[in-house]
Amino acid sequence: MWLEKKHIYTDFWDWQTPSQSRVPIEVNAHECEKMRDSRLCHGKNMDYLGNNKWSFERIPNVQGSWLHVTADQLINCRSEEVTLETECANCTISSPIGDRPGGINGSVSHNLVTIVWKASLREVQQCKLRLVETGIAQRYLTNNSEIERIRGVEQQQFDFGYNTTNKKYCNSSEKSYKQVIGMDKVILRLHSLTDTNCSSE
Repeated sequence: MWLEKKHIYTDFWDWQTPSQSRVPIEVNAHECEKMRDSRLCHGKNMDYLGNNKWSFERIPNVQGSWLHVTADQLINCRSEEVTLETECANCTISSPIGDRPGGINGSVSHNLVTIVWKASLREVQQCKLRLVETGIAQRYLTNNSEIERIRGVEQQQFDFGYNTTNKKYCNSSEKSYKQVIGMDKVILRLHSLTDTNCSSE
């Protein structure tokens, strides 16, 4: 939200010198919610711009007066519905103005941008598996039969301990993944390599 100002100075020869300026207005959470629900900017209907964006942006209509400075001002607004991402009710929220502490309901303001959210509008999405990296590694046993370790070979710079129990995760239809110890969001799927060029007598 901002205040759009326009001034016109009319000189002796009836030449007009216009000037415009914008003064940002900080919006609190209550005002932001009201604008979101009503689609009104200071009582005036906002225009729909597409992609869940609304705005009321006008330039004051100022008429000049000889040897006088005439002025007028209007409040302009912009509103946009954005997607905030979080992993749990109290986890950090990722927003267009940076990561913020989580909460069921809340608001945050930064650089004259105000974001509000409510749990009632939250959409829960199921987790999905995403391939981060593939590589070749050597497998090592440990003193615990339920835990093994793999270390990358050559240029592969990784070293993981993992639980040997196979499990099914997210949208996978196969029970063939192993949980990496100490990394809740990282799992492994192992394939054994066979050297077909070797023979034994």
